[in-house]
Amino acid sequence: MRWHEAGSRKWVLVAGAAAALTMLLPTPVGLTTEGHRMLGLLVFFAISFITEALPVGASFPLVLAWIVLLGIRSPAPAIASFAHDSALFMMGALMIARVLVRRNLHQRALTLLLRVVPPRVPWLVGAIMAFGALTSAVISDHTVAALLVPVGGTLVVSAGGIRRRPQLAKLLMLSIAFSCAIGGMSTPSGGSRNVIMMAYLQDISGVQVGYRMWLTLALPITLLLTPIIGLILYHLYRPEQHDLQQIGDEALNRMDLTGPIDWRDGLTIGIFALIMLAWITVGDTYGIGLIAITGALLYIIVGLADWEEDYQHINWGIVLLYFAAISFGSALETSGAAHWLADRVMGTVQTALGMDTGVRLALSSSVFMTLFSQLMSNGPAVALVGPVALESAKLSGTSPILVGVASTLASSFAYMLIIGTPSNAIVYTSGYLEARDFLRAGFWATVASLAVMLLVIVVWWQWLGVT
Repeated sequence: MRWHEAGSRKWVLVAGAAAALTMLLPTPVGLTTEGHRMLGLLVFFAISFITEALPVGASFPLVLAWIVLLGIRSPAPAIASFAHDSALFMMGALMIARVLVRRNLHQRALTLLLRVVPPRVPWLVGAIMAFGALTSAVISDHTVAALLVPVGGTLVVSAGGIRRRPQLAKLLMLSIAFSCAIGGMSTPSGGSRNVIMMAYLQDISGVQVGYRMWLTLALPITLLLTPIIGLILYHLYRPEQHDLQQIGDEALNRMDLTGPIDWRDGLTIGIFALIMLAWITVGDTYGIGLIAITGALLYIIVGLADWEEDYQHINWGIVLLYFAAISFGSALETSGAAHWLADRVMGTVQTALGMDTGVRLALSSSVFMTLFSQLMSNGPAVALVGPVALESAKLSGTSPILVGVASTLASSFAYMLIIGTPSNAIVYTSGYLEARDFLRAGFWATVASLAVMLLVIVVWWQWLGVT
């Protein structure tokens, strides 16, 4: 048995023991028996997600077995709770993104951007951050990071390597990691956490946030943060070299575009434009999940996607995580566990700090989510904390959209640890960064991100009537 396998099994046992101990303790006052059992599942998930003891796809059978066998829900409602338009949306979005990547459209866009940007470090960093942020709104952040890391590595090597240009290397790599994180917040297709919260808002709070509304609320934050975080990184890691004309040309020559653009690329872009238009205009009517699945099917019909070559390579375990998270949050709310946690735990802290209603509640929930998402990926973080945050909003009479969307956006601010986001982990494997670089730059990026989000809330969201 390999060491990491033994370690994973050890943490599964630890999580199971902690969950059993939680359920063996006397049921707290004000909490139902079913809610007490859901707290056990919450403890198990928290430990297993932080330690990565179980593959994410295992959460689907675990949630189903837990809520049925422990009598939290009968089988039919338990199975029905997995069927949700938001989960179908992420399934279709992953399928669509796979086609875009197969046609190499993301790399073509990056090449075009590098050709038109002046060969100076500030402009290059700005271009990389803009590309990372905008592309991560459509394609998963780890895919974008995996594309950009070799580009950044080529630039560093061409400039003399990490030993001669350590500041430049750190600047480029942190720009890649952070831009992917802030870009994923801007649309529902940017990440699982957004879709999970959209489902929670509908199931727990009875409000619907569509693609267009999420884009309207979140995109201004991404657009503001992209240059601001770029300036912060540039200030912290002033590069040793500024002129990159020859270096940029070498990086472009090394990029493989697999031939000139053809009619298949044009058709791929055209279908994707129609899908985006449908999400924005009629997504609330027909469901963004149905539109996404229909778009993926259309790619198959016209011959731009092949199930064996494309869709079999998607990490379907991530899709199962979406289904499980939505069902988990619903059970946490109906069992009374979310209400109890919001009232007794989060509510106590927020009341003590005087941040238990309105914009202050949204800010305190966002800070809590930011800290929690440093310890695990932001999708599971929103899955665990989201129902509690929405219950806090319900108890205080605050808009659930304000608290739910704000706290979900804040889960993207997990800059400070390597494990905070997939893009952080991918960039770290380049060998150009140390853990302390994430902590140093991530602290200031987190402060700036929370400040910008608060500014957008009190100005833009206030004008929209969300607050």
